[in-house]
Amino acid sequence: MRKRGRTRKEQNNDRRAAHEEMERNVSGEAARRFIHKAYTSYDVAEYMAQKYNIKEEVKP
Repeated sequence: MRKRGRTRKEQNNDRRAAHEEMERNVSGEAARRFIHKAYTSYDVAEYMAQKYNIKEEVKP
C-alpha cells in the first residue's frame, strides 16, 4: 500500500531545485562578503611580538 503525499524522490527533487534556485539568485553584495582572505599563520614568537608590541627582531 502506497503512502499518501509525495514520495522521497519527489521531495529530494523539489529540495534540490529550491537550492539551485537560491544559488542562482545571489546578490553581488552577498557574493562579495562570502569571499575572504585566508588566515595568516604566525608562530608563537611572532604572535607575542605583535601582541606586546615588541620592536626587536624576533629570532626563531
